Amino acid sequence: MIFRRLLYKTALLIAAATLFHACDKDDDSEPKVTVTKATGFYVTNEGAYGNSNSELSFYNYSENSVTNNLFKTINNRPLGDVLQSMTIFGNKGYLVLNNSAKIEVVKLPSLKEAGVITGLVAPRYITSLPNGKIAVSEWNLQGTVSIIDTNTLSVIKSIPVGTGPEKMIVKGNYLLVANGGGYAVDSTISVIDLNSLTEVRKIKVGYNPKDFEVDNNGTIWVLSYGYVTYDMITWETIHLKPSSISSISSDLTSVTATVKIADQTHPQYLESSSDKKTLYYGGGYGFQGIFKFNPSTKTIENTPLIDKAFYGFAVNPVTNEIVGTEAPSFTLPGKIYRYSNTGVEIANYSAGIGPNNIVFVTVQE
Repeated sequence: MIFRRLLYKTALLIAAATLFHACDKDDDSEPKVTVTKATGFYVTNEGAYGNSNSELSFYNYSENSVTNNLFKTINNRPLGDVLQSMTIFGNKGYLVLNNSAKIEVVKLPSLKEAGVITGLVAPRYITSLPNGKIAVSEWNLQGTVSIIDTNTLSVIKSIPVGTGPEKMIVKGNYLLVANGGGYAVDSTISVIDLNSLTEVRKIKVGYNPKDFEVDNNGTIWVLSYGYVTYDMITWETIHLKPSSISSISSDLTSVTATVKIADQTHPQYLESSSDKKTLYYGGGYGFQGIFKFNPSTKTIENTPLIDKAFYGFAVNPVTNEIVGTEAPSFTLPGKIYRYSNTGVEIANYSAGIGPNNIVFVTVQE
């Protein structure tokens, strides 16, 4: 199911070395810190579609352990249906519930409920904006990005974009939105002016763009998933369009280079090393392996760094450790895997149902 198929980049000041024994704070200002250490990471467990059994897990580096079912344990109620993603902004966590059409806001590090954002349609991902606002991509009859005031937890404007918007990235006064196609096909990135909160242009890229990264030269790269069309009776493949990686011009008007990945394989996520000299792609339903891409030479290493299928993955922003999630079914617990930056497995742990996105928590020593 596409809701199933379908963050990190955070800096959070935490007063204690472990997650659950620190005091709760009410200061909502975004801390200005230098990242020097990763204390752990959250994992969003989607749960089974329609069952409202999504949950949140946390891996603690100092204890080398995973704690599951955090939201229900702490708040004594279910989280909701299909936990698509999580974003940390200031000292709050924003948990995006796709099929529940809401965003649960929690205090960090306590994870106590702090409010709910409603009035959304199939929300997907969040990106933080200047002046205490966030942008939320939404699937609906016409894809939109909603701008939300984090003080009032209300939608202040919904901006029409392309079909099935997914990840977003901010550059200067502009927000770029990957129009991922949803149940159909799109091949564009929407460029939104953050002053006027309007779409000013679309950039044509590969088929069904999903994710962004920035290299060490400040160039924005977009990962395009490609697409497959099946015969609805025989399930034979009718059409295939390739997956690819493209670079965006510095003036945000065009594509400057495109590198084809493959016709028949379709990665979902794009990540970077801490020095931004290496990009990694992989993850998503049915995709095998984590691969390295050199943005300087525009070349892909054909041999995977890690030869395993992950539902989601992310790269530690400090150590370059790679974390992958495995969702063998949506009825039984999945797994979390940790790998060194050379692709050697460190350990694996039990997670919730349908583990997907990973969000690193970092702190200044």
